[in-house]
Amino acid sequence: GEELAGEGLAGEPAGQEEAKVRELRRRLVALGQELQSQPHVGIATPRELPGELNPEKLTDDTLRRFLVARRWNLDKAFQMYSKFAEYRLRVPEGSIAAADVSVGLRHKKTFLLPDVGEPCFLTVMQRHIVSECPDGEAFKYTQFSFDRINNYLKKQGEEKVVFVFDFTGFGWDNLDVKTAAEILKQVR
Repeated sequence: GEELAGEGLAGEPAGQEEAKVRELRRRLVALGQELQSQPHVGIATPRELPGELNPEKLTDDTLRRFLVARRWNLDKAFQMYSKFAEYRLRVPEGSIAAADVSVGLRHKKTFLLPDVGEPCFLTVMQRHIVSECPDGEAFKYTQFSFDRINNYLKKQGEEKVVFVFDFTGFGWDNLDVKTAAEILKQVR
């Protein structure tokens, strides 16, 4: 987004946005220090945490994304980041192997189309055959796909991706309400 003179992305004065980024960083660093002072929690030391989970290594752009996603509400952005960090500690990026999602890969239902401007993530929903998927694989497949997309975006220096879901021919064989609910929570 293009900034107007003296105005930030949220329509607020740019100085207020930067102050919110600094405050979010301060809160996250304080939370990290608090967790590390409690040895029974089992949280990794700062050196062991990947960059996106170490508040001291987060870029302003990353913090800004959490703030933008929550309309510059510091409390909501802090909660969103905390949930993200908790999830990533349970399911580290790259922890799901292709062998763990072999049925989903065999369905050939998900594609990354990098050559059409913004990178585009396309899912052909008709190719998701619920009866062939082992329990829990659809959730793992989604995370596996997101991790691969995220790695691609990092390598390309991109921050945006377009998601397209093709529902042509979609029917009851492709519908799995429980998995859909889990995936929506995961995407959030």
